[in-house]
Amino acid sequence: MKFVPDVRRKEPVNVGIVVDSHGEWAARFFGQDPETGRIDGRTLRQKGLDRDVFEAWVAYYQRKMTDDLWVDVEKMQARKTHLIYTDPGGTLFEDRPVRQVADELFEDLVAGQVPEPTVSASDRLKLAVEKVLAQLEVVPEIDPTFEVSWDRAHRAPISFHYGYQNGQYHLMHRLNLTTQNSAAPTDYWARAQAARSAGEADNFVAFYSMQALGGIADVDRVLAPVEANGPAIDIDDFAKATTDLEAVFHPS
Repeated sequence: MKFVPDVRRKEPVNVGIVVDSHGEWAARFFGQDPETGRIDGRTLRQKGLDRDVFEAWVAYYQRKMTDDLWVDVEKMQARKTHLIYTDPGGTLFEDRPVRQVADELFEDLVAGQVPEPTVSASDRLKLAVEKVLAQLEVVPEIDPTFEVSWDRAHRAPISFHYGYQNGQYHLMHRLNLTTQNSAAPTDYWARAQAARSAGEADNFVAFYSMQALGGIADVDRVLAPVEANGPAIDIDDFAKATTDLEAVFHPS
C-alpha cells in the first residue's frame, strides 16, 4: 500500500502491507495497532497522512480481504491515479504463517520509511474526495477527456477529474476554491457548459472545501456559477458529503 505525499514529485512511500496465501489474508498498516486495530493520528502525521482518509482506505481494504474480493481493489486502482493505492509486490515461496510474513515485510518496507510530510491543499482535497468515493464503493473513470467546439473555428479538449456511469453519466470535478484562485468557478462553469453542449453529459458534480473559502466574504456569489451546473459538495464534512453524493447517484 503506497501513499503519494506530493503529486509534483510523484515519490510514493509505503504505508501498508497486504499478504495473501491461498485466500488467507494478513495485513499491517502504518499507524495501526496490530492488536486493537486502532489508528494513531499522530503517527500518521509522520508521513503526512490524514487520519479520516487513511482509516477509510484501510476499512475498504480490510472489507475486500474479508470478502476475498481483492480483484475489486485491483480494478479500482489499476491506473494508480489515487494518492493512496496498492502495488503488487511479487510472490514469496515460503512455508511460514502469513501474519509472520506480513509483520516482517512491514518492518522492512514500511516502519522505517518516514519522509517529511508535504501534503498540499489540492492533495488534501483529492484525498477527501477519494475517501467519499471509496466509502460508496464508486469506481470512477479517471480524467475523462472530450473534444468540444468553443466556436465555429476552434475545437479543444476539456477534461474532468472523474466520470461515473450508473444509468446516467456523471462528470465530477475537484475545485480548489481559494482567494488566490478566483477564476476556478467560472472556468468550471464554462467547462460544464461546453461538455453539455457537446452532448457528453447532463449531470455535473463539483467538490470543494469550505475551509479553503474561509477568507472569502461572499461564498454564495463564488459558488453561484458552480451550482448553476449541478450540486457543489463541501468535502470537509465526510458524513454529509457521502450522503449528498449518494443522493446524486440514487435520487429518491
